[in-house]
Amino acid sequence: YAQLPTPPPMGGGGGEGSNVNVNLNNYQDLQYYGVIGIGTPPQYMEVVFDTGSSDLWITGVECHGCSGRHRFHIKNSSSASSNCTDCGEFKELDNYGSGPVYGYVFEDRINIGGGGGGGSVSSRGGVRIGYVTSMAKGQEFFRDEGILGLGFPKLAHYSDPLPASVLLNEAGINDSYAFYLDSDGAHGSMITFGGYNPELLGNQSIEYSAVKTTPFVNGDDYGFWAVSLSRFKIGTAAFRGNQLALTIVDSGTSLIYIPSEKCEYIYKDVGGLEAAKACIVGTHAFECPGSSENFNISSFPDLEIRLSKSDGNGNDTVLVLKPSEYFIQLPGNVFQLGILPSGDNQVILGDVILRKFYTLFDRETLRVGFAGASSAVALPPVIEHEQQVYMIWVVILATLAAGVIGLGACWLHGRCCPSLASRRAASGHQPLAQVAAGDGDPGDAEL
Repeated sequence: YAQLPTPPPMGGGGGEGSNVNVNLNNYQDLQYYGVIGIGTPPQYMEVVFDTGSSDLWITGVECHGCSGRHRFHIKNSSSASSNCTDCGEFKELDNYGSGPVYGYVFEDRINIGGGGGGGSVSSRGGVRIGYVTSMAKGQEFFRDEGILGLGFPKLAHYSDPLPASVLLNEAGINDSYAFYLDSDGAHGSMITFGGYNPELLGNQSIEYSAVKTTPFVNGDDYGFWAVSLSRFKIGTAAFRGNQLALTIVDSGTSLIYIPSEKCEYIYKDVGGLEAAKACIVGTHAFECPGSSENFNISSFPDLEIRLSKSDGNGNDTVLVLKPSEYFIQLPGNVFQLGILPSGDNQVILGDVILRKFYTLFDRETLRVGFAGASSAVALPPVIEHEQQVYMIWVVILATLAAGVIGLGACWLHGRCCPSLASRRAASGHQPLAQVAAGDGDPGDAEL
């Protein structure tokens, strides 16, 4: 197991208002984690910085199923306390797609940046932390020793106020985070607290999309880093986001997840391409043998994701990924399409997106920015299902009426009329389904 870097002492080292950089380790392009300090003196743990949740938890010394990980010794921290509301009570702390973690809540100081990267900030007092004593089997395969949630307070089960927000506010640093995720390890991955790193941004511009509220049982509120999806398109297969519950930008998710029926539709469309002859297309995965002479990754189409911008001018942020950027190479020289079915009526944009675009989560202005993305005029609005049905009936009735009138005219003038089908073909009008899709491109089959 890799040895953690020797950290500097706990303390503000970043300076008032300075950004704080934390280096991230890349585990097979599936997980990125970096170091935070917990307690006094600090014990350094490697955690996932997760914009898809809002709690902080770390593995405790008694944790079952946590072999190969550093574990926090609560008795070795002089600032640890269980004298807080709901603290010390064993319970399910959080539940993820990979299963739940169990333990209890305590309070302690935290430090960010002390494990290397540049700058360091520490909380003045204790924040609420989950102390994990056991976890589900699905959690055991990961390399991290905890999760620091960077979502909104409404998602928190026990870490409210949010630990990272408390830390940054006390240090006079903007409550924002920028993720730079590398794939091949040539440059290194990093999260920047307080803004973005100009060296990593380079000469790229940032295109922003506004954060939407999340629907909760007791009303809408900010929860996930949710944005508005205009269109998801790969090759000729496409769908609009108007009927989705949520589109979430999530640093704690490895791949891209879309609703199951839309994923099946895309798998079928992309699987029918000549480039996919050697691929195995199932219900839950799309995999291609890299050793096959029939597999040429560059022959697959680009993936285009359009998000509504926050500029008030009706424009879209356009994210385009090449096949080599949305396919994931697995052990055994197998390439997996980085798009999986979610089982829910939502889209999750995970690390596949964050690897291509330097991504800024700005809580101060409630927006998500993508460096290197482009901007385009928004697509025409989608005609909803009910409107489509209504319009279809209008067209049918109008056509029948026109036919009756036309036949009457033919009878009166003694001439034969061309068929309705040939008249439609001659007119050059698009089929109603394509007009309803709002794309104007006859080659796009939108779901």
